[in-house]
This record gives sequence, C-alpha cells and structure tokens, in this order.
Amino acid sequence: MACLFGHKWNGCKCTRCGKTRNEQHDWKGIKCNLCEKQRYVNECYFNVATEQDTLTDIAKNDKESSNRILAAAMLYDKEFAQKIYTEILSNRSENFSARTSAAAKSTNQKLLEEVVKETFGADNVGRAAKARLLEIGIVNNDKGAINESLAKAAFNNNFTEVLSLLQNGAEINAAFYSNTPAIVWACFNGNKEMATALIKAGADVNKFGAENRTPIMEAAQKGHVDVVELLIKNGADINATDLYGSSALRLAQRKGLSNVV
Repeated sequence: MACLFGHKWNGCKCTRCGKTRNEQHDWKGIKCNLCEKQRYVNECYFNVATEQDTLTDIAKNDKESSNRILAAAMLYDKEFAQKIYTEILSNRSENFSARTSAAAKSTNQKLLEEVVKETFGADNVGRAAKARLLEIGIVNNDKGAINESLAKAAFNNNFTEVLSLLQNGAEINAAFYSNTPAIVWACFNGNKEMATALIKAGADVNKFGAENRTPIMEAAQKGHVDVVELLIKNGADINATDLYGSSALRLAQRKGLSNVV
C-alpha cells in the first residue's frame, strides 16, 4: 500500500508505511540494521576494499561456516584467512561442505595430509585435500605432484592444463588413478588434439593403464575412430590384449563398433 503523501525514506525503509527498497541499506555484517534484509557473502554484495573489518568479523564470528569461508576468501589478510580455513578443516564435526571448501583453500600441508590419510582421499573432503596438496606441490615445483597432475589433467580432459604441465617438465608417462597415464586418458576421452600433443612429447602409445588397457583399446571401445587412426599411424599395437584377453577390435565389437579398428 502506497503512502498517502508519498514515501519518507530513511535509507532503505519508509518511516511512514514500512515499505523497503533494495538500496541505501545500513549494513552490519550480513544484515541491514533498518530492514533486516540479509546479503550473500560474495563480491557482488560487498565493497571488498572498504569492508575489510566487516568481512573479518564475519570470518571470525558468523554462525554459518560457509559464510566464514566466503568472507575469509575476500580478506587482504591472507594469514588470518588461513587460520579460518585451518579451524574449520580441523573440526571433524563441522559442516561437510564447509570442510571441503576449507580443504580446497588451505595451505596447511600437514593438516591436508592428515585429512587425506584419515579419509583415504575417498570422500569430498579427502579429494579436495588431495587436490590441494597437488596444487601446492606444483607451486613448490614438486616433481611428483607435477607428474601426477599431468595424468589427472588428461583424465579431466583439460588440454590447457596438460600443455602447461608439459612445459613445467611433467614426466610424459606418469600415471594417475589405477596407474593410468595421460595418453590413455586422452584417448579414452577422444581428445585427438591432446593425444597428438602427448605423442609429440614422447608418450608411449602402447603404455598400459587400468586393466592393462592401452590407448588404442580405450579409443576403440569408445568409438573414437580419428584417435584410433592417429595411434595406428604412430605405432600402436592393434593385437595387444587387456587383463581379460580382449584386443582393441574385440572391445569395439562388444559395443557394436566393429568398423572402428
């Protein structure tokens, strides 16, 4: 209902009728003092440059762990932000999603290693901790982390990351997940461009992955004809068999793709 003589605004709220508007809020933390509207904790709703004290208070005291992490991520004081991530990640009774987010941002290697060991890297928190350890390893030029990350990037079909890791000296035939190297993942995904780059960098086209399957076996059973042709041109063994005695042709036939090889 409109005011009879027009609204009389006090910031975001009319003092006559109580109507609110989405501007001129008097924010205290995430809540407006005038209309009690709450704002999301992200850069769209905060002036990061001028609200550092507010963000610090949210990171330190908010009841929602997710808000604490989001606020910490916008802080200029990165050391304090890391304390927040450590506090949340080390609290086993904390919100599962919040601990996952904290693991993805933490630089506390000892704590991350403990989380991976505790979870066997099998749940979301453990996987986030393991991924973060790999990122830290790459930054610190840890050869093992760089090598594992190459195969992981291929697994995720991330060609840009694969090229970056190759430039950083990643071992071309290093494995990730079931002892599977990057070339096998590239062929499994049907990424001819990635497979070509890996072959040029020296990838073994007959390297075994999970279940003793070679790149051509994975490409064949997925119907990636162009990748199969690329592998054959580069010396792939079409007669090699996997752990169960199946060749690339046999795997393709099972999927109704006998024209692939």
